[in-house]
Amino acid sequence: MNRSLHASALALLLAASALAQDNGYVAVSLGPSIPLGDFASDSFSNEKAGLARTGVLFEASGGYRLAPHFGLMGTIRSAANPVDAQALADALAASIGGTVRVEARPWSTASVMLGIFTAIDLSESTVLEARLQGGMGVSSSPEVTVDASGTKVKETSANGAAFTMAVGAGLRFGLSERLCLLTSFDYQAMEPQFTGGQLKGPSGTEELKDFKQPMSWLSIGIGLGVRFSGKT
Repeated sequence: MNRSLHASALALLLAASALAQDNGYVAVSLGPSIPLGDFASDSFSNEKAGLARTGVLFEASGGYRLAPHFGLMGTIRSAANPVDAQALADALAASIGGTVRVEARPWSTASVMLGIFTAIDLSESTVLEARLQGGMGVSSSPEVTVDASGTKVKETSANGAAFTMAVGAGLRFGLSERLCLLTSFDYQAMEPQFTGGQLKGPSGTEELKDFKQPMSWLSIGIGLGVRFSGKT
């Protein structure tokens, strides 16, 4: 075997070794889900205001390196964002007068996404990742009950689905040969069309018009992962 063939064989062996040492990971994460834009707006004059407040994010994710600095990943994510019921009650009281009480369940969203990531090894135990993912998100709007001076009206939950995208970055720290600690910061957005809502009051029940709700979040996650190999 000549010198150039020796060099090629050595390069192939090194590449295979790198892939074998750092195949990937699976992890679960938890953290805050911070609404942004129209989704977080509590302005009564904004027709697209979601009145969403900071909620809780749960995520299961996994990544697999196809090359030293590139790989594929998938994420299953669930978020629950409470509604600013007091802001809605104050706005209704200012509009119709009297005493208004509002009870509301949270926005509930689940999404499944696939995408790509790039990885930079900062040290033997620390990896910086940047990722881009897309997939399907489904959401349920809040069930809202309004009590205006003894007259109760209930808006039932509606359901919607839409394409969703997320872009973000994070760090992965090796804790042991198999365990790793993850941090993640992601921006996610979608605009589902909600259908099936009803308005129930003293005069009976009526179907609500379908509506679109822009939804966007900053998600911050801290989690624990299991690596496929000895490196991060």
